[in-house]
Amino acid sequence: MAYFSPLSALILKHTGEEVVAEYRFHPGRDWRFDFAIPSRRVAVEVEGGAFNLSLIHISEPTRPRL
Repeated sequence: MAYFSPLSALILKHTGEEVVAEYRFHPGRDWRFDFAIPSRRVAVEVEGGAFNLSLIHISEPTRPRL
């Protein structure tokens, strides 16, 4: 699925490659990259699992400050 965002617009303009949003990279799991260019094997993850409250190993004190 092509997705329009400032990031995907820049990538399309400079490389001609389409960006796929919510790209499922593992058929047996519900894992997704936020953005991907599958033909180039490039993925972009924004904030990762930092907002997933079920992750015990990431807590507010250990989260990097931006």
